[in-house]
Amino acid sequence: MKKLISTFLAIAMIASLVACSSGETNTSDSNSTTSEIVNSESSETSNEKITLIFGEHVANVEDQSPYIWAIAQNFMEEHPNVTIEFQGSEGSEHATKMQLAAQSNTLPDLFYLDIPLAKQMYEQGYLYDMAPQAEERGILDCYQDGLLDPLYVDTALIGLPSEVMMPCFYYNKAILEECGVQLPETYDDLKTIIPTLIDKGYIPISKGAKNSTWAMWNLSAFIVRYGYFEHYDNIMIGQDSFVNDDFINGYEKVKELTEMGAFPENVATLDYFQSVEMFIGGQAAFLEAGAWESSKLDQCDIASDIGVWFGPTFSDGVGEQKQTIKTVNGPFVISKESANDPAKEKVLMDFFEFYSSTEGTKIVAEETNILPVAKYNGTIDHEAHPVFAQVVAAFGDEWVGTPEPKSTLPTSTATVWEESFWSVINGINTPEEAAQSVQDELETELG
Repeated sequence: MKKLISTFLAIAMIASLVACSSGETNTSDSNSTTSEIVNSESSETSNEKITLIFGEHVANVEDQSPYIWAIAQNFMEEHPNVTIEFQGSEGSEHATKMQLAAQSNTLPDLFYLDIPLAKQMYEQGYLYDMAPQAEERGILDCYQDGLLDPLYVDTALIGLPSEVMMPCFYYNKAILEECGVQLPETYDDLKTIIPTLIDKGYIPISKGAKNSTWAMWNLSAFIVRYGYFEHYDNIMIGQDSFVNDDFINGYEKVKELTEMGAFPENVATLDYFQSVEMFIGGQAAFLEAGAWESSKLDQCDIASDIGVWFGPTFSDGVGEQKQTIKTVNGPFVISKESANDPAKEKVLMDFFEFYSSTEGTKIVAEETNILPVAKYNGTIDHEAHPVFAQVVAAFGDEWVGTPEPKSTLPTSTATVWEESFWSVINGINTPEEAAQSVQDELETELG
């Protein structure tokens, strides 16, 4: 598993990375005079009207995934014969819909999947291998180092990166100053400031569990600092177990934070998006989120007071403590059925070529303030985008980047892994029981 831990390129404030092509090659004819929505079968002309159905894992794509919404709008402007229609639904609901759609042969043309499910659906024959076309078009050279590594099944490329997965805690500098506390470095430091924050009327860490089992990124990083990757290889061959002292120590920290009142009292009935609004509203000192929220936070009233923190180090942790998840989120994938239509296959790959191009990367970084998955050569305005500037700096700092643990697990086990943290927070399982639930599911799934 150590070979999966990639070294990520720093993105400087004025980056020196070489950007990719403009995205103008191999694209559809942009001189078409109509953008009327017409469903089409395969076509021999570049002007034929084509509609792409795009399945996303958020309900409101324009608001919750502004980067891909902007890419789609710009792509359609340059390709008037193409219409992209989004079908959005929340995380776990989206995954279920995609699995049901696969069984009924009604998958969208392109869609988001978590890595474990993407690998499963590729092996089941539902997804298109993007490697030949991506190599021919030179797309692979466009991406940040390491982001493609988790997306291969043998030599097949099952999708291309959707966005950078970099969990972090955002914190309100003004609240910490008001309470007379410093940003913690260690877990003991964090425990020390929690009572003060509560006494001053603040929620220490804004977090929500309702319909948000996936919102446990930074808690997952706790287990990384308790030796996840040191244990991983032996766990997968049956010579170790999730029920080990190190992992249980990590779960114990989650339990202790819960008992101290670090999370909202209504954490069980609060969803992730409400927890974000709670932080923006000045009710919480910290927010458990990630790089993807920088754009929204830059637009809020407290933007200038927001800082970025990767969470605490642990004196009883295992291995490097300054390591955290810096990797690719789930990929955007293409339905194998859709790619059987040569006209659609071309337009779909045109879309990915545009997304990874200089023009597409500039839209992501400068217009939507989201960490780009492709190499970027540009400047971040610190004053206009203070949160995004800090996220960019954090991506390239000294903290070692690792894969996301759930991306290394089989599909069902990855789901139970996510649920295990919430089972501790909600008082359903002890730390030992939480670890055992993951181990049980792994043994069942691997047979």
